[in-house]
Amino acid sequence: MEKYTNIDKFLIINQKIILDVKFGEYPGIFDSRIEDITASTIRITMPSERGFPVPLALGISINVSYVGDGGRFSFQSKVLSRMKEQIPMLEIEKPSVVFRKELREFFRINTRARVKILASYEDEKGNPVDDVFEAYVQDISGGGMRVTAGYRLEHGQEVEIYFSDMVPELASVRAVVMRSVAHEDHRYEAGLKFLGMNTVDRDKVIKYVFKRQLELRKLIG
Repeated sequence: MEKYTNIDKFLIINQKIILDVKFGEYPGIFDSRIEDITASTIRITMPSERGFPVPLALGISINVSYVGDGGRFSFQSKVLSRMKEQIPMLEIEKPSVVFRKELREFFRINTRARVKILASYEDEKGNPVDDVFEAYVQDISGGGMRVTAGYRLEHGQEVEIYFSDMVPELASVRAVVMRSVAHEDHRYEAGLKFLGMNTVDRDKVIKYVFKRQLELRKLIG
């Protein structure tokens, strides 16, 4: 992990961020966005949960993190004021240092989310066949995922993965089967590698992984 003091280089207006609040009346993990940056403060959108604003208390400590070009960034801050404007905002303290972690240091995170997978192939007569089945995500990273299902995928087979609402703003992605294993309970495990994923979509997956990591940490305590 690297530490930087030239923080203005790593703070961008409209950057989506994650707030990790450990204490106070509203502990939790919330989405927000940087709206403005001044010499000593950062203005962010009021965090929300299930569509309702979360009015964090003045003086409460928060951990801010986000994925940007070249890594995952994080810094400590605190809430200075609430701003009642057209868009409800919080004014938080501008940090003196920002920490950066390489994206390759992200690990696979365990999850039991469900996805739908489209597997296309040709039958014995050469006719195209599309099979759609549901699979459980065992773990996921920015490069791929491991799933289990009652359907067997073959090594080298290409599929389309539909995330539903698992990864926000990412409907589907192509993947190739890198590993296929049969279990005794008639379940099959497949290791999938994402194909042709652009940086924007990969960042969406990484953000989901990071947010899920924070959630698991809170559950463990």
